[in-house]
Amino acid sequence: MEEGVFKIGKANDPEDRRKLLEKEYGCRLIVCDTYPTVVDYSLERALHRHFRRFKFERDGRRELFTVPLDMVPEFSVLAAELEQHVLAAATARLELEMLRLELEAGRC
Repeated sequence: MEEGVFKIGKANDPEDRRKLLEKEYGCRLIVCDTYPTVVDYSLERALHRHFRRFKFERDGRRELFTVPLDMVPEFSVLAAELEQHVLAAATARLELEMLRLELEAGRC
């Protein structure tokens, strides 16, 4: 099974981030996929957890993963699935906080 080295992370401008990382890593990089989301840091953490078995560090650089190349085309599908879980968890936390505030205010 062929693998590639991938960086999974948040970037406001993926092209600018790619250029910065090329200078930092000293090699040519390609943006394989992007996934816009409103829960960027939480989704990034979820993706890192999902791919943790592929994680490695090189020269102190983190967020690098040796992922089988056949997984790359499915990245957006996976990100969408994980995003739904992240959003559901965030919704549940907000609902619990609303209940807590209502209880404090004596409304329940």
